Amino acid sequence: MKKLALLLTGMIVCAWLATGGGSSAFGQRTKPAPKTTTKAETYVVIQIGEEIKVVPGSQLASEKKRVAEDYKREMKAYQDSKKEAGKGKDKVEIPKPLQKKVKVLKSSCKSEKEAIEYRDKLLQDKDEPKPKKKLDW
Repeated sequence: MKKLALLLTGMIVCAWLATGGGSSAFGQRTKPAPKTTTKAETYVVIQIGEEIKVVPGSQLASEKKRVAEDYKREMKAYQDSKKEAGKGKDKVEIPKPLQKKVKVLKSSCKSEKEAIEYRDKLLQDKDEPKPKKKLDW
């Protein structure tokens, strides 16, 4: 009888400790630490129409979305003015907007300074006239 009582008591104590009834460290499972991979921010050189800009890589999608929304807003204003002009047979005052596209010129700049230098180089090349090629006949 004593052996049975000791066996039952031991089983109850083990179950109690396994469920966290004992010390806080015993029986509790801890989650592994989350893996943190901190990527360095990359910068992107983009061209929107004639403008060349430097934006962080994480903001490229929002920049594309902003350009699309600007075009929709300009087109709506153009269509509204066209409707108004059509009623009175007047000329449309607002010119039809051109759709601008976001063109990625360089996408892997590791620092903002590198991206700005690349943008400045592009702007400088754009300002300087290219020499005409001589044709040898």
